[in-house]
Amino acid sequence: GKNMAFQGMVEDTPDWTIQLPGYPNLQVSPIVSTGIRTIYLTTTKGRNMLHGIHRFDGGIYWSYDFGMGHTVGYPAVRKGSPGDQSSQDRVYVAVASQRGMAALYCFDAQQGGSMTGVQRLLWQTSFSASNQIFWSPIVCRGRVYVGGGLAGGLTCFNANTGALQWQQPYGGPGQSWSPSYWQNIFTFTCGELRRHDPNTGNVQQSMSLPAGGTSNG
Repeated sequence: GKNMAFQGMVEDTPDWTIQLPGYPNLQVSPIVSTGIRTIYLTTTKGRNMLHGIHRFDGGIYWSYDFGMGHTVGYPAVRKGSPGDQSSQDRVYVAVASQRGMAALYCFDAQQGGSMTGVQRLLWQTSFSASNQIFWSPIVCRGRVYVGGGLAGGLTCFNANTGALQWQQPYGGPGQSWSPSYWQNIFTFTCGELRRHDPNTGNVQQSMSLPAGGTSNG
């Protein structure tokens, strides 16, 4: 915004605004991006959708409607490597149903073209998980790691094919949480910090930290 220092205030006028389908009864995710042109977000409650939006003018580039009876989680992205067909731009979203099941969706996030959201869907893989709002997965070293809540635990997928690699029941009573990565996978649920083997999900180390209720991270 413009610095209005002489009045002791800052002018902050948005370049654009957008009204998404389902407004005003929406729960909107944090925004993620693979580059400078397109941002991605999901909505749930009013409409269960994933949107790719032009960063500079707010135009909806493409959308995918997951339909009724689903709870759409927060998206995560993978920034691909130019010329490497095994590492292209991708958007990943975990979606829960009302039947104690969930699915991880993968979409083509390449810039340009006129593909619809349906055409950009590359694969979806079902897995067991409680009905919840999924926080963002993490994508690293060719895998996608999802915090699957009480029923799902820590779940790992092949980032290119969607194949389910393994699922470990370490969610605890906390429903929404995201794993993190630094050489190993780390989870924090209900005051318990765990270090996991990224290849198997097995707990290599754990420690209890002060946390009230069902605090998660």
